Amino acid sequence: FQSGLAARMSLAELVQYSYDGLRAWAQSRGFTLRESETPLEMVERLSQSERALSNEILLLGRYYSHVAYAGEPPTEESLVVLKRLWSVIGPAWKA
Repeated sequence: FQSGLAARMSLAELVQYSYDGLRAWAQSRGFTLRESETPLEMVERLSQSERALSNEILLLGRYYSHVAYAGEPPTEESLVVLKRLWSVIGPAWKA
């Protein structure tokens, strides 16, 4: 969001990018990704260990599943959630 990249993506692309970013952020914090689990299972586990972002993590998992598996476009409300999520995980990449 700070770089302006988000403004050049569709909402569906931003959801995909955010899900990938969340996975990378989680791994950088020692969270183990499991090959056999679904995105919803992964965000459920992650939300338990990252309580401050629990709501945003769970919502992103739902948005991602709708985009990736059902072909449903995300709603405009998802943009607010993604901004909140990136306000926390984004600065971690600069540290």
